[in-house]
Amino acid sequence: MFRAQRAGMLASVWRNSGSLPKFVVNEVEGYLRCGILEYGFIRAICESCGFDRLVAFSCKYRGFCPSCLGRRMSDTAVWLTERVIPAVQIRQWVLTLPWELRVRAGYDREICALVLDMFIPGIAA
Repeated sequence: MFRAQRAGMLASVWRNSGSLPKFVVNEVEGYLRCGILEYGFIRAICESCGFDRLVAFSCKYRGFCPSCLGRRMSDTAVWLTERVIPAVQIRQWVLTLPWELRVRAGYDREICALVLDMFIPGIAA
């Protein structure tokens, strides 16, 4: 369904906001190619029985493709629990920002650094 409606949806966004960031367009295009054999694959062959299977390449993008996002989320959870987070009680802090500041902080490293410089001392106190 998304593939069929893509052109109209993107045209509507461009009409309303003027443009989309390149990474958003790349994510959408990657999602549309993800898991489709005609965009690339490997052949996996069992050495003992000879069974073979074609495995399509995945896009590996983080923000739009549900299958790649789910796989990455699962892999990250395992990595965090097994290798990063110690077996002690942990307090999680979440910083939310007004939409305008959130978008600017996402694109501007200096603003992001300023926000973190204010946030970290606040929770460390």
